[in-house]
Order: sequence, then C-alpha cells, then structure tokens
Amino acid sequence: MPGKYGSPSVTINYDDAPGGTLRALTNFVMELGGAKIELRTQNSHAFGDAWEEHTATGMRGVPPIKMSGRWDTSPGGPHATFGLTDADADPNALPRSLEITFGDGKKFAVETRLQDYEVAAKNGNLTEFTATTQPTGPAVWS
Repeated sequence: MPGKYGSPSVTINYDDAPGGTLRALTNFVMELGGAKIELRTQNSHAFGDAWEEHTATGMRGVPPIKMSGRWDTSPGGPHATFGLTDADADPNALPRSLEITFGDGKKFAVETRLQDYEVAAKNGNLTEFTATTQPTGPAVWS
C-alpha cells in the first residue's frame, strides 16, 4: 500500500562473500547510509560566465553505503557476513550483492565491493560494527 514508512518496513540483505549467498542483516543493522544514485557532471563554465555551469557526462554512480550496528557473531550475522576474505581483494572476484527494500516493496539493488569492516569496543557499552560497501556498476530501483 503506498504511503509513508518507517524503519520497521526496511529489509537489508547482503552477500556473505563475493558471489556468495544473500544474508538477512535487517535485525543487526541500526544505521544505514542512503540509497542514492548520482548523475556525474563536469564544470563547463568559461571565462566571462557569471554563473557556474555543469554538463552531464553520461556517467552515473552510487557513493559508498555504510552500515553499522551491534556486533554479533551468530551464523549469518554481521561478523560472519562482513568478514573480509581473500576473494574480496581479488580483482577478478565477483562482487557482493546488496538489496535494500523500503516500505511497500521498493527495492534498491546494486553490486558492491566490501571496502572495510570494523569492530569497535565501547567502554561500558556493547561492541559495535561498521562496514562500508563501495557500489560498482548499475544500481536499480524496482
């Protein structure tokens, strides 16, 4: 049903390895970067122009997407899913799929490279994780 939605209507799935299996991370992620497609432009103003001008280059891209939350070592959890492997460093390896579904089934899907994974202990608090994915190739809204 079309309308407004909150965090309970978001689902997050990410491959557990390059070319791996999608894992449901919804119940582990507490903060999620935006699902954003950008149009690349180039400055095109010349001497004498009073205003900046920008021309589309025909390229599009997606900025890095960060996810963070409480660290968990459960099978299929963030530690098992975001652990960097040798395949992540292999330029010939398959990418990892990221699928984020919002509200009434609006899905953002993109192939990514896992850029980093951090586990941080907090004095007096639960341990947290942060992972950064670098999208590569086309992103699709469906």
